[in-house]
Amino acid sequence: MNEANSQNTNEMSEPTHGPGRPTKYSEQTITRICDALADGMPIKSACAVAGVGLSTLSDWRKADPELEARIDAAKEKLRQKCLQTFAKALDDNDWRAADALMKLVFPEYRQNAKVEVNANATASTDNTLIDRITPEQIEELQALRKRALEETRK
Repeated sequence: MNEANSQNTNEMSEPTHGPGRPTKYSEQTITRICDALADGMPIKSACAVAGVGLSTLSDWRKADPELEARIDAAKEKLRQKCLQTFAKALDDNDWRAADALMKLVFPEYRQNAKVEVNANATASTDNTLIDRITPEQIEELQALRKRALEETRK
């Protein structure tokens, strides 16, 4: 094996490119992209962090099947982190985490989830409680109800 071939086996295989400026394709660039993806960044943002364009990464993915596997592994790492966070939140009895996990795991829950909110109020016979509620407080309560309904629909 000659000297040029021995150097190539220690480096990543670089996708072929035409004339122009040198490629930024390197182990460091790919690692930055994958780390950003594993931290939850969208692909476009991960490219920006690594200093490459989205179309450049697309070309690299087509030319190097191993790169696609590394990107998938980074996304899986993020998925695992999210599931661990859900599990911890469930242990802490966080209903929002339970709701999000149900929607993630059970698609039928996500599509047909309907929550009805009913509220009953009683007033004392002398109406002292009802007389003390201001129009601003009524508006605030209505806004809270609206937000609660919107959260349950998400």
